[in-house]
Amino acid sequence: MAQNGQSVAVTNRGMVVARLVPPDAPGQTAEEALQRMARAGEIRLGKPHRPDLYPPPAGFLSEEEIQEALDWTRGER
Repeated sequence: MAQNGQSVAVTNRGMVVARLVPPDAPGQTAEEALQRMARAGEIRLGKPHRPDLYPPPAGFLSEEEIQEALDWTRGER
């Protein structure tokens, strides 16, 4: 229905919890839509992620270590 231009209300026990609406401009990428909404003042874009300012907390495993642990746990499945 949204693809055909209609707005669809999503309800939970009679209360609207979300609304599906067709995109404003067909074929628009998510980035283009966000930029358009920011220019219109509808949203405020966050700042880019800066890993140098927010390093991962100590004690977290690398992806390789996690994958090794999962492989070991799963064994020969």
